[in-house]
Amino acid sequence: REQSALKGEVAPTEMETLLEQETAQTSLHIEETRSEDGEGRKESGPPQDSLTTEDSPREKPTVMVVDDDKFLHKIIGKVLEVDDYHVVFAAGGGEALDMLRRTHPDLILMDVMMPDMDGMEVTRRIKAMPRLADIPVIMITGYSEQHVIKECLEAGAMDFVVKPIDKKSLVEKVAKVLHSH
Repeated sequence: REQSALKGEVAPTEMETLLEQETAQTSLHIEETRSEDGEGRKESGPPQDSLTTEDSPREKPTVMVVDDDKFLHKIIGKVLEVDDYHVVFAAGGGEALDMLRRTHPDLILMDVMMPDMDGMEVTRRIKAMPRLADIPVIMITGYSEQHVIKECLEAGAMDFVVKPIDKKSLVEKVAKVLHSH
């Protein structure tokens, strides 16, 4: 490292400078998202336009998590971010439909039971919109009864994950659906 002639400090390397800039952009993006949408919606990861670099021409797949359980947001976010997914969150069906007017995720993880609108109804509405119908949906449910699973698949879901969520199973199902789609 070079010594700064003026202050006697160690000059940061080019990589450290780039890392600081990226961190600042990510923090700014998260704050802008919160100020636009207020409570409820959170995004993780860098802003969309910074996902592609010269070294990495592939964008991170975006996964939308629709669930009213904030703790589940944290768990799923951490699990998927480790596997290089960009994760966005909606706290309910209405918020998800509103977000889908502005964004087109690669996959949606949809809770079945939510207070404002159940996940099966949200999935039916998504599948009825030509612009969104191609987005695969994996249902998240605390119920593994056959009739619930059947309803989820009839609504348009490609698969389902049963709570409590097994991390390995979640990652495998997300990768399988994204790869096949």
